[in-house]
Order: sequence, then C-alpha cells, then structure tokens
Amino acid sequence: MTPAIERLLILQERDGRRIGLEQTLARLPLELKLAEEKIASEKEALAAIAQRLKEMEVRRAALDVEIKDLEEKARKYKNQQLSVKKNDEYQAITHEIETVEKAAGELEEQEIALMLEIDEAKEKAAAESAAHEKTIQLHEREVAAIKEREGNLKSELTEAQEDTSKAEATAIEPFLSHYKQIRERGVRFPLVVPMDVNMCSGCHLKVSGEVETIVRHQKEPAHCNNCGRMVYWE
Repeated sequence: MTPAIERLLILQERDGRRIGLEQTLARLPLELKLAEEKIASEKEALAAIAQRLKEMEVRRAALDVEIKDLEEKARKYKNQQLSVKKNDEYQAITHEIETVEKAAGELEEQEIALMLEIDEAKEKAAAESAAHEKTIQLHEREVAAIKEREGNLKSELTEAQEDTSKAEATAIEPFLSHYKQIRERGVRFPLVVPMDVNMCSGCHLKVSGEVETIVRHQKEPAHCNNCGRMVYWE
C-alpha cells in the first residue's frame, strides 16, 4: 500500500466520522419536534380533563342559581298569599307555589346527581391527570437528553472537522482531488476500497484489466469501472 493510499484511508475514516455526526445532528431536530409534540398532546389532554370538570361545575352553578330563583319566587308567592282575601285567588297562588316548589325540587335532585357525577369525575380525572403528568415528565426528560446529546455531538463534530482538515492537509495529490470528486458525487462510503483479486470490494463487481494494471502499480488514482470508487491493492 502506497503512502498516498494510506493517507487517503486515514482521511476517509475521519471523513466518515464527520459525515456520520452531521447526519445524526440533522436528525435531532425531528426527534426534538416529535418529543415536543408528544408533550403538547399530553398537555392538551390535561386541559381537556380540566375543561370537562369546569363545564360540569358551571352546570352545577347554573342549577344552583335556578333553584335559588325558584325559592325566591316561592317566597314572594307566600308573602303575596298573606294579603289575599278571596279563596280562588288564594288557591291559585297555592297552585303556583306548589308548581314552583316542585320545579325547585326537581332541580335539586338534578343538582345532587350532578354533584355525585362531579365527585366521580374528579376521582377519575385525578388518575388520568397523574398518568398524563408522568408521561409529560418522561417526554421532558427525553427532550433534555436530546438537547444534551446535541451539544455533545456539536463538540464532537467540531473535533471531527478539525481532524478531517488535518488529514486533507497531509493527503497527496492527485489522489486527494479524485477522492473529493467521488465524495461530491454522493457515492456511499467507503469511497476508497481494496481490490479483491480482480473485483472492487465496494460494489463486488469485476474491474477492467486496465484498471487492475493501474491498481497494481498504484502510481495514479484508479477507479472501479462500475461504481466509481477509488480502488487500491492491499
């Protein structure tokens, strides 16, 4: 193996690490977004639970107001009844009082049933809320871990970029230029691969006799006729 190839292999190893870190970092925003969306979803569920309880309390309060209004109406009828002298008027007011008191009684029954329903709903909501809170905490820890990982990866990437630059600085031309051209074409790593008898170990296809001859002498860059990777003789 020539010094030119040895140095390219060092560059390739460092380049691969750099690219791997860049790809991992590129995926983190999506992971973070998904985790934050899960937190938002859990918080929406908590808000929905609170809203249901609030609506039930509003209904109970409205019933309480109606009951008090009817009770006040009944009281006024009774006061009015005291000043009535005619029997038919007295009986008519009595009927109104009975009607109002019956309506108030029915509303009181509804309020009691609703209060029991609220108590059950609160108990159920407490259990559901605890579960959602626990899930939120798990996702929040996930978010914190992703952010911490992102910071660590950025530091590693800076180091990997420096290492790659150093390796490029020691690489030999024209091998370095050919390596960069292969990389820019988006060929999948590894870009520099050994020959396996007369086959490229990158794509596992046979290379031409001309390429094989160049590889054996290794005085200039040699490329696989099929995948375009740089090949060398071990």
